[in-house]
Amino acid sequence: MSRLFGKVTPQGAKPGLLGRFGPIVGGLLSIIASPFVLLVRAFSFLPYLLSGWWGKRETKHLLFGIPTILLGLVTCFFVVNGKVSGGSQKRGMLYRSAGQAAFAVEEWDKATLFYERAIEMGISDPATKFELAKSAEQSGDNAVKSAVMESLAPADRPVFAPAHLWKAATVLSMQPLNREQVQLAVVHLRHVLALAPKDPLAHGMLGDIYFQLGRYEDAVPYLVVASYEKPVWCLMLAKACALIGDKAAAKTYGIRAQQVFRKQLSENPEDIEARLDLGEATLLLEEFPDAVRILQEGLALNDEVRYKKALTQILIQWSDSILEKDPSQRKQAFQLLASALEYAPKEMLLFDRINRLLKGQEDSATEIEAFLLDNIAQGRAVGISHLILGTALYERSDAKNAGFHLDRAFKLLPQGPIVANNFAWYLSRTEPADPERALQIISEVVSLFPDEVEYRDTKGHILVSMSRWDEAISNLEASLVRFPNRSATHIALGKAYAALGQPEIAKRHNALAVLPQP
Repeated sequence: MSRLFGKVTPQGAKPGLLGRFGPIVGGLLSIIASPFVLLVRAFSFLPYLLSGWWGKRETKHLLFGIPTILLGLVTCFFVVNGKVSGGSQKRGMLYRSAGQAAFAVEEWDKATLFYERAIEMGISDPATKFELAKSAEQSGDNAVKSAVMESLAPADRPVFAPAHLWKAATVLSMQPLNREQVQLAVVHLRHVLALAPKDPLAHGMLGDIYFQLGRYEDAVPYLVVASYEKPVWCLMLAKACALIGDKAAAKTYGIRAQQVFRKQLSENPEDIEARLDLGEATLLLEEFPDAVRILQEGLALNDEVRYKKALTQILIQWSDSILEKDPSQRKQAFQLLASALEYAPKEMLLFDRINRLLKGQEDSATEIEAFLLDNIAQGRAVGISHLILGTALYERSDAKNAGFHLDRAFKLLPQGPIVANNFAWYLSRTEPADPERALQIISEVVSLFPDEVEYRDTKGHILVSMSRWDEAISNLEASLVRFPNRSATHIALGKAYAALGQPEIAKRHNALAVLPQP
């Protein structure tokens, strides 16, 4: 008796139809039953098939077994291939782990190599590619970094949020930034929010960009989301709300930011950034004495120049606030400005404020002049004190004493644009006039500050005094953009156009010069 797929056949008897096709039927049943059973039965039958064919050399035995042989080979292929693929995947994961370990200890070349091997072995998820890009950047392999980042963070569509965020941050770190770079950063941040709508960093960065661009209403909704991520964004939100006139929201966010910064400062009193931010939040809430105290305490711990600048700004705003509420409180306002001079003796904004006070009531003006003279005698804020006194005396037609103080101010503060501007004006207007020297001084100022039309206005007037009409017109007309109703500028333009044979234009400028000022 011989056994074939569990069937018993008498010796010498020929197998029936079912017996002849038993291997095929068995194979089909095996497919239905289970691939594992198929594999076992195929390999179990092969020895009988081959021995039968070898004994009688009949091709039909071999032909009947071909389906089984093929099924066995196909099954083997998939089993073996599966094992190989699984092994490659495991090795890829090991390479990725090695890359992460190298990245953690800043071995960038190794990290890059390991991540590349991991990707070659099928670990091609976006996170692994992103880590490859970062390690490649650190190792100086910009070609790899650029190729990977272009696939993860293209500008035309959102792909992988962390990569877009990283690209935006990289663009914003460039200095100086141009309009196209800012717009590119905005595009990537919008891609981040398309993929991760609640990402606080993307919201904060977008809000920051719009705030810096002066688009305060656009900045607010993004900063609202980001305000819990970083207290500086909460403070920025408070300022944005104040600038769009939402005082209630400004106060709410200002108080919240103030509380956070105060906690940070209590934990580390020498935290300069926290103290400056706390001072700014307190100033925003118009708590002027507290804002001054906060920064003075910091100055006692650390002679930080930023504390002095911030104190100056607080004292100027405090002085402005006093005069806005009660213009008669000139002495109190001046005392604050005098205190600010101790922190920033070269601050030109102080010149503007003190000069305004000198134009007011006689009693307060006399007190201010006495203070400035004391400054000069005691060596405090000498340059700006000479400047303020010289400007005030010139406006009172005391040319001799004005010239002395303005000349001293220019020698002490030659880089101060207001000092140079006022001294140049004096030189061109006071006999004996020195327009050549005046033009030299103001031309240097204009070259350093080409967008400050106030200085171009002065240059235009000096050129008129020198009968250089074309150049004068160019400078004076530039100043009209900011000062369209300044009578002196229209008079100078009328004179220049008349000299060039353009009486109709001159007539119109002269008419504008006598109109009531708005």
